[in-house]
Amino acid sequence: MADSGQMRDRIARLTDRVEELEKNNERLRTINESFRGYMHEIAIDYYANAPKAYLAFSTGKLASEFNDTRQLILKGL
Repeated sequence: MADSGQMRDRIARLTDRVEELEKNNERLRTINESFRGYMHEIAIDYYANAPKAYLAFSTGKLASEFNDTRQLILKGL
C-alpha cells in the first residue's frame, strides 16, 4: 500500500494532468469554433456562386431568397 507521500505525489500529478486537459479542451473548442465559422463562409459562398440558380420560396409562394447565379441569368434575358 502506498504511503501518504506517494498518494500526495499521485494526486499532484493527476491535478496537473486535469489542468493540462482542460487547457487542451479549451484550445480545441476555440479551433472548432473557428472551423465552424470558416465552413459557414464556404457554404454561403458556394450557395451564392453555384453554377445553377437556387431560389427559396416563402409561404406566399414568392421567391424570398436567391443566389447570384439566378441574378446573372435574369440579367442575361
